[in-house]
Amino acid sequence: MKIKNSIIVLRPNQRYFTLTTSTKAQKMQWISDDIVVTAGFNKMNEREFAIWDIRQQGAGPLASGYLNDGTGIPHIYFDREHGILYNSGRGDGSIQFFQYSETIPGMVAFLGKFSHGQACKSFCLLPKQSLDPNKHEVGRSARYLADNTLDYIAFRLPNRTGVFQEDLYPPFAANESSNDIASWMAGNDKPVKTMQLRPGEENAALQRKQTFGAKTGGQAANDAN
Repeated sequence: MKIKNSIIVLRPNQRYFTLTTSTKAQKMQWISDDIVVTAGFNKMNEREFAIWDIRQQGAGPLASGYLNDGTGIPHIYFDREHGILYNSGRGDGSIQFFQYSETIPGMVAFLGKFSHGQACKSFCLLPKQSLDPNKHEVGRSARYLADNTLDYIAFRLPNRTGVFQEDLYPPFAANESSNDIASWMAGNDKPVKTMQLRPGEENAALQRKQTFGAKTGGQAANDAN
């Protein structure tokens, strides 16, 4: 949560951490158990990101940099399995992609962007369970647009051979707890249970074509190859 010019990171079973940021609104995503990324505005009202190590309070960000122009709060999401940051601010008509790696100068490198005609009010990534590995999807998002419709976008990699690439679908966190409340409150962290997508597997929601929309009834996902 954000209080004045600080982001407070709460860990109810351990302690809390304070990150000093801009006085303006910020969004935050976890990169790992100890690394977070924030996105907001600097003193010049430019959109920027910052990478923080919560173990180093008061040390400042590990890296920071320019995101893009815009007046809306940037909505960022991190794909931990592929090391990709997605950014789409309120009012934007595009989605940006960045590669995150501790070996990259500045820790973040611009990959590209997907442009769409309408401005969005909000943006989010969908769970990995929603991907269709048969179509080489590595990401899927939902955007709430200015005309009050919900738009789905599938991020797919070109594959001329049609052969399943297992390295594109590493294990990810499953929808099943690996711990219980008593153990967690005692400070015991356990590795998450994982699952993995395979050819021929497809989420039931995709089979129903995801015909949901706040105004028009929705549509099948657009492609962002």
